[in-house]
Amino acid sequence: TLGRKYYDRGVSRMSQLNTQGYAMVWVMVDEHPDSINDAVFHFNAGFPRTQYQWRDLPASYHNGACGFSFADGHSEIKKWLERKGSDVATERPVTGTDWPTTIVRNSRDYPWVNDRMPYQHASP
Repeated sequence: TLGRKYYDRGVSRMSQLNTQGYAMVWVMVDEHPDSINDAVFHFNAGFPRTQYQWRDLPASYHNGACGFSFADGHSEIKKWLERKGSDVATERPVTGTDWPTTIVRNSRDYPWVNDRMPYQHASP
């Protein structure tokens, strides 16, 4: 355990993942070049529909789609239903302190990423 909050939990074995199976856990993702600010892809998971939050943004290099690899070894190209999530990176100023969080209400793309996280989230 890395911390006390639900999003601070770490795992050291695949058996510790609380999901529908390894095929439903993404482990690598293409990140939007304008949101690359450190060595990790940060995703704010578990928010209700009216408060979905993109912290780091997935890319849309592949004709409006993004590459994901999964814990079972397969990969997918996810075609975004709303370009808003990826395009918003160019609208966010870099302040030098922390990368801002973008709230996207009722996104159709956020649940797809959220449902493939390594464990089920409780709302913060």
